[in-house]
Amino acid sequence: MDRGIIYIASGQYFVDQATASASSVKIHNPDLHISLFTDENDVSDIFDKVNPLVRPVNGMANKRLSGDHIIHDKNLYLDADTRICANLQPIFDVLDDYELAMAADSFEWNRQVYENNDINLPSIFPEFNCGVIAYTDSNNTRTLFSRWNKIFDELDQSYVDHIDDQSSMRIALSQSDIKLFTLPPEYNFRLNRNFFAETTVKILHRIDAKYTDLAAYERLVNSSDRPRLITYNDFPCDVQVISQSTKYRLKRKLVLMSMLLQNDVIRNQTLAKIKNKQKDDMSFQERIFYMLFG
Repeated sequence: MDRGIIYIASGQYFVDQATASASSVKIHNPDLHISLFTDENDVSDIFDKVNPLVRPVNGMANKRLSGDHIIHDKNLYLDADTRICANLQPIFDVLDDYELAMAADSFEWNRQVYENNDINLPSIFPEFNCGVIAYTDSNNTRTLFSRWNKIFDELDQSYVDHIDDQSSMRIALSQSDIKLFTLPPEYNFRLNRNFFAETTVKILHRIDAKYTDLAAYERLVNSSDRPRLITYNDFPCDVQVISQSTKYRLKRKLVLMSMLLQNDVIRNQTLAKIKNKQKDDMSFQERIFYMLFG
């Protein structure tokens, strides 16, 4: 199956952002085909194909996807203000079994939209961030994109502070049979929000921080591969590595040892696992256990 990246950018400023993002794609994914939809003529050759915009983009809500943006069997749409920090093959692998993959957003961008239009969706069904969307060329995908655009055009957003595309996508998804995969935050890591990362962050997403140095954020956010919390107590961000204290680990070992001492089945199973090990291959806990029961 062929696969590729899709950008939509209107105006030179956003084309420049998309160019920087595409350059980061090529560092980690040199063979990926990259397409740009734009109204600009002065475009970098980092893009393998440049397409005219289907409709003008005068706000972030107007970069909604349609059937015109389904170019490959497997597609990955990226906002212009993203930076790729790793190989993206796992996203495309997900599309072997799913038709759509997106990361859940942490809150409703425009609760007023639902109230204005008398729409009541359960809170357990979240909004999904539309800055990173992986999708296949399927009937369900085309139907979803068509419905997304139709719902957006019909929604009354006249009294909201910020017109967005995520509320209409959420409504469209609630009416869809598409097979949806929820991406972990590492694949759409929004800046200026507190986030937890368990592995390497693969896609950084600027989110309205116009002058953010994404390369600097990448160095900080991925300065450790251990579980970590990224907060904004310091500039540009603060990375707190999450680790178990020595006191916690010792207490946990004592509790487990106590369980073993009280349970014959667990004790015998554990002893069977370690009795054939060489002493040098045993952990400290296993040595103590073997001394007591071996």
